[in-house]
Amino acid sequence: GGGGGGGGRSSESGEAAEKDEEPKPDNEAIRREKEALAKAHKFRRESLAKEMKEWDGIGISDGRVYKLNLCRCRPPLRGPLDSYGQVVSGLPFLRRLNLADNRLEGQVPCLALARLKTLEKLNLSKNRLTGPLPRDLTKLVGLVELNLAHNQLGQQVPNDLGSLTRLEVLDLGSNKMEGPLPESLSCLVNLRILDLARNGFKGSFERWFGSWRRLQSLNLSFNRFGPAITQAIGGFREIKYLRLDHNRCTPHPNPCPFCFKHSST
Repeated sequence: GGGGGGGGRSSESGEAAEKDEEPKPDNEAIRREKEALAKAHKFRRESLAKEMKEWDGIGISDGRVYKLNLCRCRPPLRGPLDSYGQVVSGLPFLRRLNLADNRLEGQVPCLALARLKTLEKLNLSKNRLTGPLPRDLTKLVGLVELNLAHNQLGQQVPNDLGSLTRLEVLDLGSNKMEGPLPESLSCLVNLRILDLARNGFKGSFERWFGSWRRLQSLNLSFNRFGPAITQAIGGFREIKYLRLDHNRCTPHPNPCPFCFKHSST
C-alpha cells in the first residue's frame, strides 16, 4: 500500500516537472508575427483599393470607400433592398449612395442605413419600394440630399424628418404618401429643392414658408393642398421654379389662376 502511494507522489512530481519545463512565450516572435500580419493586411487592403478604383461607380479615398453609385445597372439590381442595405452597412465611411433606377423592392432598410453615420447623399429613386418612410432614417443626421422619388412609399411623413437640419434637397415626389405635413419640416432651413409632387398631401403649411429662405425650387403639384398656399408664395426671394398646379387652390374649374409653373432666368 505504501509503495502505491509513493508511486502516485512520484507521478505527480513528474507532471509538475513537465509543466515547469514548458517553454516561455517568445514576446519578440509574437511582435514580429503581428507586424507581418499587419503589413499583409495593409498590402491586401491597398491592392484591393487599387483594383476597386477601376470599377465603375466606386469612389476610393485613402483606401476607404466613400462613394457607391449603382444607378441604372444593366441588368438592374433586383430583390429586397434590405439585402443590399446589409452589404453597404459594412462601409462605415460611405458618404454617397446611389441605387436609383433599378428594381429594388420592399421597405427602406432603416437599421442597415442608420449605421452609415457619415452618409451625406442617398438616392433610392425609381425603384419599387413600399411601406412607410422609416423614422430611423432620421438618424442619418449628416444627410444633405435625400431622394426617394418614383416609388410606392405610403402613409405620412414622419415628424422626426425635421431633425435632418442639414438637408438641402428633399424629393419625395411620385409616391403614395398622404395626410398633412408635419410642422417639423419648418426646421429644414437649408432646403434649396423640395419636391412633394404627385402624392396625396393636404393641409396648410404656408406659415412655414418664411423658414425656407434659401428655397429655389418648389413642386407641390398634383396633391390636395388648399388655396392658402398661394397667398405666401411672394415670400420666396430665391425661388426659380415653382409648381402648384393640380391642387385644390380655388373652386374655379381648370385652369386655376393660382396654379402655375414659374421659371425665371
